[in-house]
Order: sequence, then structure tokens, then C-alpha cells
Amino acid sequence: MGKWFGITLASIISAAAAIVIAIEAEGSGWEIIVGATGIGFACVLLPTGWMLGRHYDRIKSRSERDSLTNAFTRRFIDRCFTRLSEQALRGGKRISVTLVDLNDFKLINDTYGHRSGDEVLVQLAKALASCCNRGEIVGRWGGDEFLILSPYAVRGASNSLHRLIEERMERLSQSTDKPISVAIGTAVFPEDGKTLEQLLQTADRGMYEDKKLRKKEETIHRLKA
Repeated sequence: MGKWFGITLASIISAAAAIVIAIEAEGSGWEIIVGATGIGFACVLLPTGWMLGRHYDRIKSRSERDSLTNAFTRRFIDRCFTRLSEQALRGGKRISVTLVDLNDFKLINDTYGHRSGDEVLVQLAKALASCCNRGEIVGRWGGDEFLILSPYAVRGASNSLHRLIEERMERLSQSTDKPISVAIGTAVFPEDGKTLEQLLQTADRGMYEDKKLRKKEETIHRLKA
């Protein structure tokens, strides 16, 4: 988007410069020189505008995307929630906020190394993105924790999303040959809160309840074995 804006701006400046020179040179017989001058301005300014616009796009992308996982940043999620919550209130819609925390990430780092740990985070972000096909926004909330912002969520959709995420984690475990699982918690706007902080508190409690339940199930499974 930025590079096209740069090209457009450069084109406008070139055309304006040519018009000004044409007005000054009107009736003098210098029309060819005026045209050449306009082309010269365009040849100089268009590449410059494109390069500056491209640089702007890169800076914007870095501010919106996590450098490791390419998931959206926390700042971007904050901005999106503000806008979406205002729209949801006006339209009587819901928004769901889902926290996804990678279980035993320290163990993965200690066992396989930090580079492998980083690769797991990258694959996790891709797996979460593959679960989203209704305009959801996947962001890295911090460390090994991710957030999924679902605009205009419908009742019961979070359960389907949870099951889909768990299926993706099973596939990811098999493909990487690493024990990958996540704890999940969801809160719904506006029932569970009207601010992102309130929703995160509710989702966080649900996530840790899920984590405790999984630990209990793992313990029972080990005892039976």
C-alpha cells in the first residue's frame, strides 16, 4: 500500500511541475522541453516514491507482525479490539478472545534446544492461523502465549475452535516428533467484560483451569500405565 501511495504522490508532483513549467513557457515554443521536463521529473520521482513507499510498508509490517512467528503483535491486537468492540456494541454482536498457552515450553527448550523451541513457536502460530477462516486475528501475546481475536463470534463457536486447535496440536506433535499441547481459555464480549483487560482475565482463568485439568489427566494416565 505504501509503495503505491509513493508512486501516486510522485506522479502528482511530476504532473504539477510540468503544468507549472508549461504555464510559464506558454506561447514560447518550448513545448517539447516542457514535456521532456515532466518526463524527467517522473523518471526521478517515481522510483524514489516507490522506494520510500516500500520502506514505509516494511516499517509498518514490523510494527504489526511478530518478528519470529509472523503473528500479529500485541499493539496491533489492542488497536483492533478497540475498533471491533465499538462496532460490536453498535451492532449488538459478540467478540471472543481466546488465549492459547503452550504447555511445558521450558521442557521443550531444555530437551531440544532453544532453536527447536523457536521453531515450535513458529509452527504453533501457523497451526493456529490454519484454524481461522472467519476473519479471526492471531497474535503472539507474549513468550509462548498466543491470542485469537474472533470478531462477531456466535454462541458455541469457541468449543468448535478449541477442538480444532487440539486436533492441529496432535498433528503438529506427530509431524515434529515432540510433545506439543496447549491450554486454552476463552472469554466473550460483552458478557465476560467490555474491556480487553477484563476479557483476558476471564480467558486466563479458563486457560489455567484447562492446564490443571490436563495435568490431572496426565497423572492419572501415568498411574494407570
